Amino acid sequence: MKKIKMDILAKSKGRTFIFLFNYFQQSYGCIEDNPRIKDLFLDFIVELMDKGELRLAYKGEYLIGSHREQVDTLKKAWPTHYNEDDPLFDIDNLWWYAYAPAGPVWIYENGDLIWECPA
Repeated sequence: MKKIKMDILAKSKGRTFIFLFNYFQQSYGCIEDNPRIKDLFLDFIVELMDKGELRLAYKGEYLIGSHREQVDTLKKAWPTHYNEDDPLFDIDNLWWYAYAPAGPVWIYENGDLIWECPA
């Protein structure tokens, strides 16, 4: 994993996707300026899942399917445009709490799990 991605993981592991996404944007650019950030970010989540750093869950249940299929649930629900004044389109904050179809369950080397998925 690249150093930049390792730094993003170190800053956001154990926290909600809001932190992971915002640190990702700080390193790779703002999604409003570069729509490709969405796919790069979702690929990063797949990479973290492949490495055993996290799983996706919703309302206390793990998502099923391949890692890519699970991440595609986020992609399909992703806002079509961005507006911080409307939770449905506030990708930098409220969307992750109110509308995201999954959140992270962080996996630590000692076996501990930190559930930060929507309730």
